[in-house]
Amino acid sequence: MSPAYAHQCLAVCCLAAALLLPCFPASAQTGRPAPRAGYAFPAGGQQGETFNILVGGQYLQGVTEVHVTGTGVGAAVVRHFRAIRNLQAEQRRELMRQLNAALSRHLDRLPPESPLARQLRNQLATRGKGPAPAAGPLEAGDGGLPPHPLFENIADKSLKELLHLYLEIANFRRRQPNAQIGEMVLVAVAVAQDAEPGERELRLVTPAGLSNPVRFQVGTLPETGEGEPNDPVLPFPLPEEPPLEIPMVVNGQIMPGDVDRIRFHAVPGQRVRLSVSARTLVPFMADAVPGWFQPTLRLFDPSGREVAYADDNGDSPDPVILHQAAAEGVYEVEIRDAVYRGREDFVYRLSLGSSPSETAIRTPPGDQMPQPTAETEGNDTLPEAQVVALPATVGGCVGFPGDIDLFRFEGRAGQVVVAEVSARSEHSPLDALLRLRNGAGETVAWSDDEMEKRGPLHVGLGLATQGADPRLEVPLPADGTYWIEVSDARRHGGPDHVYRLRVSEPVPDFSLYVTPSSLTIPPGGDAVVTVHAVRKEGFSGPIDVSLKNPPKGFEVRGGRIPADRDSVRMTVSAPLRPASPPLAIALEGSALVQGQLLQREASPSDDVMQAFLYRHLVPAQALLAVVRGRVPKGRVRLATETPVCLPSGGKAELEVLAPGLVLPEGTRLQLNAPPEGIVLEAFERTPQGARFRLSAGEDAPPTGFEDNLIVEAWRPVPDGKGGEKDALLGVLPAIPFRMVGSLPDQPVLAP
Repeated sequence: MSPAYAHQCLAVCCLAAALLLPCFPASAQTGRPAPRAGYAFPAGGQQGETFNILVGGQYLQGVTEVHVTGTGVGAAVVRHFRAIRNLQAEQRRELMRQLNAALSRHLDRLPPESPLARQLRNQLATRGKGPAPAAGPLEAGDGGLPPHPLFENIADKSLKELLHLYLEIANFRRRQPNAQIGEMVLVAVAVAQDAEPGERELRLVTPAGLSNPVRFQVGTLPETGEGEPNDPVLPFPLPEEPPLEIPMVVNGQIMPGDVDRIRFHAVPGQRVRLSVSARTLVPFMADAVPGWFQPTLRLFDPSGREVAYADDNGDSPDPVILHQAAAEGVYEVEIRDAVYRGREDFVYRLSLGSSPSETAIRTPPGDQMPQPTAETEGNDTLPEAQVVALPATVGGCVGFPGDIDLFRFEGRAGQVVVAEVSARSEHSPLDALLRLRNGAGETVAWSDDEMEKRGPLHVGLGLATQGADPRLEVPLPADGTYWIEVSDARRHGGPDHVYRLRVSEPVPDFSLYVTPSSLTIPPGGDAVVTVHAVRKEGFSGPIDVSLKNPPKGFEVRGGRIPADRDSVRMTVSAPLRPASPPLAIALEGSALVQGQLLQREASPSDDVMQAFLYRHLVPAQALLAVVRGRVPKGRVRLATETPVCLPSGGKAELEVLAPGLVLPEGTRLQLNAPPEGIVLEAFERTPQGARFRLSAGEDAPPTGFEDNLIVEAWRPVPDGKGGEKDALLGVLPAIPFRMVGSLPDQPVLAP
């Protein structure tokens, strides 16, 4: 690891369970919110290397553990840095005194008449070296300089690092602090030589629980840091450093207005692939401002001429440049944000190499379609169209500019046909255009890009996914011959313009997503999760949700998504014993679809908000749970039979059995986001636990409506200012209920 890279490495709700007092979640015990992670920098490292990274986020005080998914990567907490806003005048003076003293030592080693030496002398003469303190320099955290990676070990920094710090100080006051990424944790990482390459997830553990994941990559190529300052225009005439020899991975950050230039050597005929991981690493920003990182790449040849530009790669916002070097020499690649924004979580990994792009189209897991057949070229006209029988899947290629692929099938009047192309979604450069033609060759329907509206995730909640691949679902107007036409909307083509075409009648199916991806559960307690169902091509039936091969003692409560519902909250209960490190669990949905039992694993995700309106499900690799806290005498459970029948305009009583229940004075129960018209009326302690009453008003959901109720327990605690605030004690197991008509006069409570 180079000294510059080492410096870069350093420079930079849980609702959980049980109504038992001994089982309060850690966040309730400590009064702290669950930790949140926003980014890791650098966001990866090479096999066999040991290095430091910074994880930025919020509520990271007291972090004790670091968990990385997979094997072969060890991580340990080194230090926590609290958030700072601006430097005080006295702190700035002390920082400049130390900086100028360190620059003076480097000045003595420079050729006296070099441009950099002259400029440094002028700078030091203008600003002065500052008064010497009575007793040695103030170190970061000593009551002088605030603890911050940039301000540590100033005397040991290289000249380039000092100049970078000088520029950072000038910009520090102008930066808008962001509390959601203001704290930092320095983490020591060791990657085994045989660690599997690819993406991992990193989570932090505090007394309040387990953080959300941030992404981290294990690579096979040598790695370095960007080596700030490296802007194309600098106030200092820095000596040129040797160019990088590729292949190489460069880790960097883009701050406001930052433009990074990285130099590398290439020879004539060398095919160079420059690819960025940025949105791949941080798909969600912690707040609405400044918005997502939109990286752009520019490539300059040895003469300084721009020879390539990219701002995306197919449907990926992370750019890729493929270029064949025409001359030997030093090339420069420039990376910046499209509109010159920047922040600590604008992190990137720039790969400099010659790896080819992926061109194979994968078959989706659980796909019910037949195995793909190969497209037969020479199918460019209607008479030459390749014959297919529905259902069909074809692997094809728009092999040259202007190429058109045609497929013929027989259909009947009223038959619903689905045709869809997978290309950009599988990293193919093909911008597919899809047409359905009738027997006369006339266009019946066409599609360019498909707007996916996914149940509760569509525009009603602000989320609409714009896809770059086309899809058609059309009832055929008459019996006869039809053609499916696949082409490139821009009339491009080539051997890498591959696609997968599916033509069939509707295939009812579903997929599932579960949020959040990190759970903190007290022993014997419960944590709330939301399971989203994406219903496909007419499927509307109920879905039963359970744990797939669960660790002993884990189970799902309220695991059913009723017919026509797109999301339901349920709870995951933990065993009575603590479990650390985090355990991987998986949820699975089962449904009877056209007489066939389908099982689909729920994809872990995190429900996040962008721009104060749009909600996104950010995918995660794993659903992880930690079980921590005091061990109770037993589980909290419902004595009432479920689902609870709640009559419209009526009431229902529920009893909770809780061994060793101790309820603090002032404890109250309340429903979390119940359906309209349903309220919790009364709550009382019983010898066995507690009893409460539900009522349904006239505005309650209609008869037949099914859902789960989430009941929270709250108590007043001191707020540290002489008053009180409410603190969450935990949640009960999810309570399934069904709206019914009026019930006969009989007890609702089970015997």
